[in-house]
Amino acid sequence: MPHPHVRSAADACPGVLRPFQAADGALVRLRVPGGRLSLAALGVLSQAAALHADGNIALTSRANLQMRGITLDASGDVDAALREAVVAAGLLSSPSHELVRNICLSPLSGIAGGLADIRGTAAQLDALLCAEPRLAALPGRFFFVVDDGRGDVLDLRSDLAIRALDTVSCRLRIGDQLGAVVSLADAPRVLIELALEFLRFRGTAWHLRELDAAELGPLATELLGTDGDPAAGPADAVPADAGPADAVPSTAGPADAVPSTAVPVSAVPVSVPRAASRIAADDATVALSVHVPLGVLTARHVEAITAAGASHIILTPWRGFVMAGLSPDDVDAASDSLTAAGLVMDEGSIWTRISACTGSPGCAKSAADTHLLAAELAAELDQLASPLHISGCERRCGSPAGRHLAVLAGHTTYDRGTLTSIVRPDLVAAITEADLPA
Repeated sequence: MPHPHVRSAADACPGVLRPFQAADGALVRLRVPGGRLSLAALGVLSQAAALHADGNIALTSRANLQMRGITLDASGDVDAALREAVVAAGLLSSPSHELVRNICLSPLSGIAGGLADIRGTAAQLDALLCAEPRLAALPGRFFFVVDDGRGDVLDLRSDLAIRALDTVSCRLRIGDQLGAVVSLADAPRVLIELALEFLRFRGTAWHLRELDAAELGPLATELLGTDGDPAAGPADAVPADAGPADAVPSTAGPADAVPSTAVPVSAVPVSVPRAASRIAADDATVALSVHVPLGVLTARHVEAITAAGASHIILTPWRGFVMAGLSPDDVDAASDSLTAAGLVMDEGSIWTRISACTGSPGCAKSAADTHLLAAELAAELDQLASPLHISGCERRCGSPAGRHLAVLAGHTTYDRGTLTSIVRPDLVAAITEADLPA
């Protein structure tokens, strides 16, 4: 039976080689698999943004980057110099697979906390993805998530995900369903096989979760396991029903159940660096979790970041970044310089709770300048118990996962329920009244 949700249009997710024409010029999206970006690469991109775009670099909710305000040539392509800058930054290593390298992992993995260092797992997944020609046909919105056991990225709406159970095993998530336990070493190959199966059975779907059980291929059905329960969220405990970690077979196949020593996520130290904070790293250095207001990195921000003394940053899906490897003696100066540049290092800042879509004039569909409204609300509101997202139209682009306040061009809604239709002078009062604990 065909799925009731049928896509009437092809996916048009943008990239450097497939720019999207917006109201303020062309938009390109730069995939950063795993979120790791050298400061040298960041500097190259900032210079390119100044020369060929609007001067800023935007952070996305998938830990990728965007540039906008780009003028295209007569063929509808970006300037060759901009493409060369992206290549120099190391972000166009596989032109054929540019649009599909959507891989997000726990930003602090290998730095502090977590049940396993899954950076190598994510890198192997990216290598296998780019090595398989057929996977270039994946929709540009298809999304892989690799969680190191702390549960910080599991609330992102992935198509395929794994969650580490210990240093050698992980549990699959297929769409919105929990899957089998497999070895971490085997997980990248299993995810690639599942992505290939999605291509065979997808029809017009963009996401695996758009397929019902009858439409999934045999491998996906086999790996879903027997319970069929929805995938556990970040606060859920890892199932504690397995044996010792040393019982893991070294060559587990896709359907093999891998025993695991499970640890409740609540016991995993250093969980979610969503707000600005300092983090004691496992190697006695210090990491800074830095929030970028509205996810827009300016040239001034980049100058401060590149001068802070680290070698790289790790982009987060919460429109911020982690700067790791700082000496305890240098961290105060780094924090002060980042704050002076306009980045947020105070976890109590109102800016850690406010997000917004592009809005006008950049988006032709928007009915409001969402960034201006965000600045006005940030100046008026002392605190927010719930995250707040401002949208310029009904598409609600960039909305955060989970419970949040939503402002929609003249209306305010709370967790899918309409509160009231209000005029702008009453907006702050309405938000304050609505912002109650769940």
